[in-house]
Amino acid sequence: MKTLIQSTILLLNLILFFSSAHAGKSLWIDNELRRIREREIISRQRIRRSLEFDKKLNEIEVDLNKKKHINLLEKKILHIPHVKFRVAVFMYEDPWNTGIGNTLATLMAREILFNTAVYSLGVLTYEGDLKPDKSFNLSYFDKVEKLTKDQEVTISLWGRIKPEKNLLVIDTNIQISEYSLDNYFSWNLKLPEAMGGKSLQAHLRPDRIKLQRFKLNKELKPSLIDAADRLQVLHEKPDNKSKIVAKIPLNRVYTVIKKENGWIHMKIEDGKEGWINSKGHHIDACNPLLESAKFVAGLLKYSASRKLMNATDHLTNEALAVKEQIEALDAIDSETEEEIYKNAIEPILRWIGPERWTGIDKWTKIDRGKRTPPGGAAFANGKALAEIAIKLNKRYKHEHFAMIQRMKQELADMKRRNYRGMLNEYDLNHILEKTRNLKAEMFNKIVLNKNFIIDIANKLAKASLNDPNNIDVLINLSVLYSILNDTERIEIVNMLVKKAIKDTQ
Repeated sequence: MKTLIQSTILLLNLILFFSSAHAGKSLWIDNELRRIREREIISRQRIRRSLEFDKKLNEIEVDLNKKKHINLLEKKILHIPHVKFRVAVFMYEDPWNTGIGNTLATLMAREILFNTAVYSLGVLTYEGDLKPDKSFNLSYFDKVEKLTKDQEVTISLWGRIKPEKNLLVIDTNIQISEYSLDNYFSWNLKLPEAMGGKSLQAHLRPDRIKLQRFKLNKELKPSLIDAADRLQVLHEKPDNKSKIVAKIPLNRVYTVIKKENGWIHMKIEDGKEGWINSKGHHIDACNPLLESAKFVAGLLKYSASRKLMNATDHLTNEALAVKEQIEALDAIDSETEEEIYKNAIEPILRWIGPERWTGIDKWTKIDRGKRTPPGGAAFANGKALAEIAIKLNKRYKHEHFAMIQRMKQELADMKRRNYRGMLNEYDLNHILEKTRNLKAEMFNKIVLNKNFIIDIANKLAKASLNDPNNIDVLINLSVLYSILNDTERIEIVNMLVKKAIKDTQ
């Protein structure tokens, strides 16, 4: 048997183009993990020097033994400081030694790097075997999570290759980090003060997504390898026939200077500069394979500008569910109940309820499937938020009309007083302040019907039975039960929240 690959290259790219930046560097995975472990040991030694931190040390040591929460220790981002969006692309698992695990990672990483329209992006490409090994005793996903947490990665991408007759079956997956979920893929619906003033919440689910299963003819393998090789060299001019001046080295940083007609002008730190062709470096038959990278680029664009990505027919129903879930949750803030229903409720009903869409989607040509929708209870949770938003919108309009009528009467009275010379500055400031606080005052007086809240809570409780670890659903149930003053159910739900959090760690 061949010895397991002991090394891994970390290629990071920090783009600088019109307030965007790309840079690159390369290291080995085992070396990276060793550095992380060394920093953990140094931090633990520093803590031991002070007796007053003994209790905290014990807590941290428990966390370290579980390979969790390394952010509690002092750590340093080694490779991409001062970058907002960071993507980690791992070498595809290649148990049958097809020889294209690193090739696929390179192609995906460059596609994300060259086509993501965000102002501050870093792409880290890890090459090497992520199987469990004796030196670290970490599973595949533990290794991914440990490295990506240490580098504060926004999205991770990895995959697996399996031969099937004359084909190569390529699975591509992504994981959205906890930080990204909290900062870019979360939604809140604020309730009126008269209903407790808390917020209902939703996060994008699933956060680990199978984006694609692509079947590639084995005869195209040399074309893939050639395409990846061409993405490693710099030309003297933006022309494939021009002289090759350098190859992107390991352990070096490089910066993108500008883009021009599909070419990228790059400069190696303390070295040469040249051009890389970002377009047309692979054959058309391989284009569908890169739809996964384009979807990741779309998620990054949404994170930066809230512009929604598309899901194409080369992706899975999980990608489609993610796209439509984001679309629905964004629409909860719409100004009218008609807009909320059309843009939030209707997309959600494509995934749940008696009118669920099944089979091939008529627009995207993606098979929607028939079983539990991707994300479990996420769509049921989104529907609950949308239904409450519609009710709040209706009540707000009713309160708004009544308040405006009262304000008009008060204003008319003040005009009469002013005509008689009886209006003073205090009176004027008073009505200005009331007008300024009109919206919040009206909203915070709203109380929705108790039976409506009970109905929403019952639907969420039913959804939670099928997806007991959906923390959003459980927290929202706790909020709804607090509105109903149901202390017994609040205690049960809060206990389930603690268990769900523990199970997901």
